[in-house]
Amino acid sequence: MFKRSSFLRLARNTVLGLTALAAVVAVVGFFIWILPNSCRAEIVHWGICGWYTPPTPTPEPPEGLDGRETIFQYFSYLNKDDPQCASAWAMLSPRFQLEENQNDERRYCGFWNTVKEVVPVEVVEVETGGNSAVFLITLYWVPGDGVPYDSTYRYSLIGDPDSGEWLIDATEPE
Repeated sequence: MFKRSSFLRLARNTVLGLTALAAVVAVVGFFIWILPNSCRAEIVHWGICGWYTPPTPTPEPPEGLDGRETIFQYFSYLNKDDPQCASAWAMLSPRFQLEENQNDERRYCGFWNTVKEVVPVEVVEVETGGNSAVFLITLYWVPGDGVPYDSTYRYSLIGDPDSGEWLIDATEPE
């Protein structure tokens, strides 16, 4: 049989062994589970978090027209005896074409054909940053019934990475 001191030694070694095993599991678990979830974006090399790919830089505004010129160009297409709706439609973002105009160019042109004249009287840049710009635009309208009025809208523009031009992405009355 075991002597009492041998049994205590075996129990002590087992407890120490299990404690050491638990410590190793805790450290490995920390590196596998907790640390990668808390890695910061500043880590740009191989390290505890693995390889890090930095985010794509914020896109610059389009090189083509500036936002103000885009707005005047857009309304110039609509202020013709025969509105150039297809050209104006092409200046809308795909999101705006879909969500605001149900992706229906005919319906869009139908609306603009009821407007005799719409002229941007005042165009104020509210913000420009990265790949977007926002303008407050006061418009002078002459609808089909001939009673003119002014209204102000917030126009949001986004850069089109394919063409390098601004696209109208949203309009909201002010």
